[in-house]
Amino acid sequence: MSDKITGIEDFTASNGWLESFKGFYGIRETRIVGEGDDVPVMTVKAWLERLPELTEGYSSSDIINMDEFAVFFKALPDKGLREKGKSSRGGKKSKLRITGAIFVSLDGEKVCDPIIIGRSAKPRCFKKLKDLQRPHNANYFSNKKAWMNSDLMKTFLTRLDRKFLAENRKVILFMDNATCHPPTLQDGLVNINLKFLPKNTTSKLQPCDAGIIQALKSRYRKLLLRHVIARVSDGKRASEIADSVNILTAIRWLMDAWRSLPSETIVKCFEKCGFKSSVSVTTSDQIVDEEFEGLFKELTGSSSGINEYIDFDREVQICENSVDTSSVSWREDLRRKCIKLETEEVPDAAASASDDDKDDDQVPDEPPKASDVLQMLDKIQNFVDYHQCDHLQNTVSELVKSVEKLQISGKKQSDIRLFFTESLTA
Repeated sequence: MSDKITGIEDFTASNGWLESFKGFYGIRETRIVGEGDDVPVMTVKAWLERLPELTEGYSSSDIINMDEFAVFFKALPDKGLREKGKSSRGGKKSKLRITGAIFVSLDGEKVCDPIIIGRSAKPRCFKKLKDLQRPHNANYFSNKKAWMNSDLMKTFLTRLDRKFLAENRKVILFMDNATCHPPTLQDGLVNINLKFLPKNTTSKLQPCDAGIIQALKSRYRKLLLRHVIARVSDGKRASEIADSVNILTAIRWLMDAWRSLPSETIVKCFEKCGFKSSVSVTTSDQIVDEEFEGLFKELTGSSSGINEYIDFDREVQICENSVDTSSVSWREDLRRKCIKLETEEVPDAAASASDDDKDDDQVPDEPPKASDVLQMLDKIQNFVDYHQCDHLQNTVSELVKSVEKLQISGKKQSDIRLFFTESLTA
């Protein structure tokens, strides 16, 4: 083969020559993700023709899509992990995961706080939380595999149905045909009309799969990389810093990413899937921003592979598999599911237990007193003044004002998190 390429017998290429060759001819490694090549075209066309009839009578805010996704929340890029100014020291992607689920509407609304599913009902890092089911306002559930299941989905949809009933809203909710979404979910729902997308069409017809989840993960991974790079020091690997991230921190970052997700991104993804919106969208549909690209390059030495990093856990299982034997292609479906499970590299029981123990070891410190917080804020104020961070001045001033009022009034606070939930009024 080599002599055909170079005309030289017994030619041996170095890694550098090979990388240059790949770059010159645009050769790169790719992963086959999703079902894009398997989508039945006629099914998609028929659905798009039927969509206006299905959504007739519903306002844009009441046309909703939901989907689940997995996140390996400690995972760094595979290649080029390095310390600042030093050579690569390597690392392995962490397979400790959570499952999330989001609900969005055609007008760009985030319908409710995301669902987050972990493996532990009471992680040690939750010890100081007042409400274990609402860390950072997420809706937290747990089971041994951190998967979505039909019981959990039914519980949440019933809760959501009550919310819509109280708001006097009738909504239509589009879902895929995952095994955790059985048709029986409709039973008992009054204000939610469930509609299931045709099988094997989510890559073309599901808005959440059209870029919303990818944009959310991009923002999450940017926060993770920023956290790691800001803390890299001599003798400490990037992977060690990422490994110290616990599930509570991951939920906080995921919620920050969720809040920063532009409504325009949501609207555009609905439109990609054939929905007609009355909302005017002018912003660009950018998944990777300049800061994220810079952080990725700082950690790996190159921006190549950033999209693969965002999407690498896209095909991770989020619910129990089943095979529809009534389908003429059930044998092929079964084969694909088996291959998917083999390539997912799910940790064995011992490794999972080790990961759980490692995560649970991180117990939060006792919340500081108001007087301690004021000392911290004085240092932060000095930092802001010295570096002339004008964009932070108002935020720090409001925090100082709020904590000073609590200290002066003698109001007892057992949890510093309450300082940030109260309204910061003048």
